[in-house]
Amino acid sequence: MKKIITHPGQAHRDEFMACSLLIAAGKCDRIERRDATEEDLNDPEVIVLDQGGRHEPDTRMNFDHHQLPRDAAPTCSITLILPYLGIGPWQARQIWGWLEFSELLDSKGPFATAEKLGSNPDALFAGVSPIETTVLRWFAEETMICDPSKTIVGWDSDCAPLYALMHRIGKEKLDYLSDVVERLDYLRENAKVVEVQSLLFLDARCVERTNQPALGLEMYAEEIEDISGSVIAGTITQDDRGDGLSLFRRKDHPGVDFSRLEGREGVVFAHKGGFIAKLEAGVDMMPMLEGAIEKVSI
Repeated sequence: MKKIITHPGQAHRDEFMACSLLIAAGKCDRIERRDATEEDLNDPEVIVLDQGGRHEPDTRMNFDHHQLPRDAAPTCSITLILPYLGIGPWQARQIWGWLEFSELLDSKGPFATAEKLGSNPDALFAGVSPIETTVLRWFAEETMICDPSKTIVGWDSDCAPLYALMHRIGKEKLDYLSDVVERLDYLRENAKVVEVQSLLFLDARCVERTNQPALGLEMYAEEIEDISGSVIAGTITQDDRGDGLSLFRRKDHPGVDFSRLEGREGVVFAHKGGFIAKLEAGVDMMPMLEGAIEKVSI
């Protein structure tokens, strides 16, 4: 089983997540946080990550981006290991909303990232999760993180919970990506678009309420818009918390206000913000959608 050598010192999201994905995918059972040697760089059984100045995924298992030119596309350790895991970086960016931000921040820095996102560095860092900072500090304190089922000389078993956490994080991300890809394929075959008073709604009642009805729905709606040039004003799904349907307004479409349904027979809940309503089982959705449509110029 391969091992990972990644840099010591301050830890960052990109090498932590890359390590988590690699161990969850069964590509390694040990992470060593130290400077890589020339021997490490030349050993195809050692994954050298985020250091070494070499990107040689096919011959030497070296994954570094720091040698790339300044005008290179945003790239980080996560980006580089994805093809090794059989995942297209473009597809991963579409599904993992956090990946592009990670690539920008690690390769271009906070000021360029803030400018790209129309924000400022202070606002970016204020939004960093306090959970993430704690986990990264924990990762930075360790010199070796190993699979607790292995017997490895020099390993402190006290870091077994960290390995378990990283494995769980990586597995959740990989499982989510796989689930979304599968769901998109299903929606392409089974979902429909319905027109109500010239507005389009994505009807995904084909997905069972016990199977995360909203999973992949926004991505599929965007896909339809990209292909057709039409706007999807809202979505219709089975309610995952009840026996009826859930009606949802996309991107605050100005023509839809579900708060207009409040108090109607058959309406379980209509949010005062107008973005969602839930119907009782058996209620016809069409009059409800018609009742939620604002008579405004779109």
